[in-house]
Amino acid sequence: MLSTRINPFKPSAGHLPPVLIGRDMVLADFEEGLDNGSGAPGRLMRITGARGVGKTVMLAEFRRIAEKRGWQTISETASDGMAQRLVDKLQPRKGNFSFSFEPSISVMNVGGSLGGVHYEKNRMPLTLRETMSLRLDELEKHGNGLLATMSAQAATRADMVAIATAVQHLTSEDRNLAFVFAGLPSMSSKWLNDSVMTFLRRAQPERLSDVDLAEVSHALADTFQEAGMILEGEPLRIATQATAGYPFMIQLVGYHIWRITARNHKHGTAITVSVEDAEAGVQDALSRLGDTVHGPELDGLSPIDKTYLLAMA
Repeated sequence: MLSTRINPFKPSAGHLPPVLIGRDMVLADFEEGLDNGSGAPGRLMRITGARGVGKTVMLAEFRRIAEKRGWQTISETASDGMAQRLVDKLQPRKGNFSFSFEPSISVMNVGGSLGGVHYEKNRMPLTLRETMSLRLDELEKHGNGLLATMSAQAATRADMVAIATAVQHLTSEDRNLAFVFAGLPSMSSKWLNDSVMTFLRRAQPERLSDVDLAEVSHALADTFQEAGMILEGEPLRIATQATAGYPFMIQLVGYHIWRITARNHKHGTAITVSVEDAEAGVQDALSRLGDTVHGPELDGLSPIDKTYLLAMA
């Protein structure tokens, strides 16, 4: 019975979709970077794009690719203390020592602060750079590397200086390291114009945009077919057009059409999505899009911004 099956679409933040479409070139750039060794462009990358375009999904896919090759991966979401959390994740599990990162000590030749080490009895002081280097020492013995991914939009300057400095030094030492950070397009002006973080300007830029509708159509049809439904003809056209190629909307439309069809046709192994099913699913998806994307964005606008948007509308 179809009703017992799990909806294949996952319209939630950062969840890998059933099929990742429209990102082949970005994935190829990353894989080539891993293949070509230290210093390859794909090993230092910045991902930008609007909310819901799939930045977090790309970071998760990069980690999956790296882990399949035997690499260790770590990920962080930017907030105060991010560098300390990276140190905590990388520190050795054995031995009577630990360390803490304190972004308050000035570092020679760096126009900001890299961080310091907090001494305690019987504890070994290690900076972020040294911590990453120690972990790479172990990984490189087996021909593996370290991938760090992070959402940098809300990172503090002290954390970003620490991370940028550590990555720059380790890259110059030809360590087996890859680093990818992601954020909204405004991230470029926030961090890349900082004189201390000029190194990040050399990160390969990857701007995620909407997906071609032909790819959307094929992906929707294939995913529904694998889930025991037939989506074709006019219902498929309605679903495809409603997404406008926006990755989050692709998941929303697929999810709600699948959900409604499953409820309307509870029996059978091969169910055909009707025009009514598709239209009802699109309406539910649009309502959900307004609640999760448009509404929060509008709430953060000033009265002048809202007046401007109303005039444009």
